[in-house]
Amino acid sequence: MLSPANWNLLLVASDPWDAGLLEEALSELEENQYARSFQRPIAWQRAECLDDARDLAATGDYDVVLLDLHLSDSDGLHTYLRLKAKAPDVPVIILIDRKSEDLGVAAMREGAQDYLVKEDLDCQPLGRSIRYVMERHQHALASAANAGIDKLTGLLDASEFLHRAGYAVDLAMQLRLNVSLTLLEIAADDYQATPSDRTLDVLEIADRMRSIFEHPDLVARISPLRYAALRVAPSSEPPSPSWVTPSGIPVVHGHSGFEAGLPRQLSVLMAEAEKALCENKLQTMDSLNRHD
Repeated sequence: MLSPANWNLLLVASDPWDAGLLEEALSELEENQYARSFQRPIAWQRAECLDDARDLAATGDYDVVLLDLHLSDSDGLHTYLRLKAKAPDVPVIILIDRKSEDLGVAAMREGAQDYLVKEDLDCQPLGRSIRYVMERHQHALASAANAGIDKLTGLLDASEFLHRAGYAVDLAMQLRLNVSLTLLEIAADDYQATPSDRTLDVLEIADRMRSIFEHPDLVARISPLRYAALRVAPSSEPPSPSWVTPSGIPVVHGHSGFEAGLPRQLSVLMAEAEKALCENKLQTMDSLNRHD
């Protein structure tokens, strides 16, 4: 029975003999101690033709498809390509005869996750393949979800910030909204800190940025020691963050922006904020040197 609590498999096979062998292997897998490593019950449903398989796979209810390339209504690599066209995000394990093993290789080149030779099929190689495919697919989903995110701080990374900020600035121009851009950086030309102190400083700045800027402001770590934030609003004064990191290094900032009706491109805003940041950084470092 299909349930989100199960690993749900769609078995696609027209030949009753092949389907019986595969279902027997799946049943043995559930009874075998190897199945414990899956951490969820395994459930499956069978489709006897490609048309039915395409409709079922497109529902998104299945974690893996076991696909025989030789079906009553489709044959060869075209079978996989037609399924992929209808359900591109579902991982597929190809089932192939030994004499047609080259089709399994060809299907993997087109995006299939794995292939199994039916003559060699029993519960353990089937279980290994299913587990491998599921884990790789889950990893791919997690990586996709975290794309554009700085791994240490959880803020946007530089490329994602510039991508989103470009759209935000264009929208502000159209809606006649104000824009403010803030750059922050640790004020040290020779930032010598232990790895643990450096990490604490980085995380401290990220936490401060989150407390100063709020959704839908864009907040990013755009280089190891530099951060950026973009605010679009009907009217607002740009924040002026200034503090000292846990390791005792000052954090400086630079601003740029435009008011409604006086728009400028993101590249211009970045250059202006960069100039202001550098000036503040020099002033801060000069002041520190005088006190030394």
